[in-house]
Amino acid sequence: MQFEGMELANKILNYLKIVGDANARDVKEVVNEPKEKVDKALAYLLKEGYITKVRRLYQIIRKAEW
Repeated sequence: MQFEGMELANKILNYLKIVGDANARDVKEVVNEPKEKVDKALAYLLKEGYITKVRRLYQIIRKAEW
């Protein structure tokens, strides 16, 4: 099953790669999308293991390249 907001999820991942960590409000302002869409994309990224949440900050999970 493909997540319908993959383009938005990729924008969020690219932003987090640049800044390191950000809260949901910062992410929403950068991608310029409604809060509901941003929340769904963040939930998807959390569930799939692409990002983690520490307190209020979202951080990308860096995977080792072998």
